[in-house]
Amino acid sequence: MRFLEFSQELARLCEQVGRSVVGLSGGRRQSASAFYIGKGRLVSSLHALPGGDSLTATLPDGTTVSAEV
Repeated sequence: MRFLEFSQELARLCEQVGRSVVGLSGGRRQSASAFYIGKGRLVSSLHALPGGDSLTATLPDGTTVSAEV
């Protein structure tokens, strides 16, 4: 595969995957990321999640919604 084709394919994949990436924030710890897997469910590393019961998820379009562990 030539470099230009590789670059275009990589850009296409990033664009596609980026639609599933969600930001999580809440508590005193730093924010974390998660992947939207459908039916209102997100997957993230438990150790990466901010502490506390109240989380805010920032969707790819910038909309924020409440989330819980």
